[in-house]
Amino acid sequence: RVGVPPGTAVRDGRSGSQPRLPLTDVPSGTPARLASDPAAHALALLRRYGVVFKRLLGNESGTPPWRDLLLAYRRLEARGEIRGGRFVAGMSGEQFALPEAVGQLRAVRRADKTGALIAISGADPLNLTGSITPGDRIPALAANRILYEDGAPIMARVARDIRSLTSFDPDREVELARALVRRPMPAALRAYFAMAGVPAASAPLVHARKPRARRAADRARRPE
Repeated sequence: RVGVPPGTAVRDGRSGSQPRLPLTDVPSGTPARLASDPAAHALALLRRYGVVFKRLLGNESGTPPWRDLLLAYRRLEARGEIRGGRFVAGMSGEQFALPEAVGQLRAVRRADKTGALIAISGADPLNLTGSITPGDRIPALAANRILYEDGAPIMARVARDIRSLTSFDPDREVELARALVRRPMPAALRAYFAMAGVPAASAPLVHARKPRARRAADRARRPE
């Protein structure tokens, strides 16, 4: 099982129709050969995921054919720059990983379960639902949210509809729903709660700001 790195947090976008940025839509300053050079694309995928195999490409758009990436990975393995082997159970075909990713996977496998809850945006590259995790695919849209417990997806919000992705104690439903929709807390507010000795889990939710038009209407109704 591939775990979600601790501390991962992605802020929701303002539009629910904003898709995840593909590797071909590279920012300015990034070598343009990434879109056409299989070797550069192979390295970019490894830096994104740590471990790469054919089934993972279903989450990407504009990638070179797997056979071209496979040749690039075999060359990198022959030069000792990456590792080849079986790193993710249940996935067929050849798999390749960065050396540091192999150590992290071993550490995750040996670590005890802590019940850590991590929520990410559906547009996050870590949204691997329906590909390497069982169940339906959660669309890669910024407004969607996925909640993981010890690296496994357990709850999701899709188009404002909250879904259970696995079975859990019904008494935990409210707790999990709060963790799913919790918005990032401003640094100043987090520091205030830390000084006051208030655990982050018991801190109040940070609500989204009102839309600009609504704020303007509120100001217009205020007496002079």
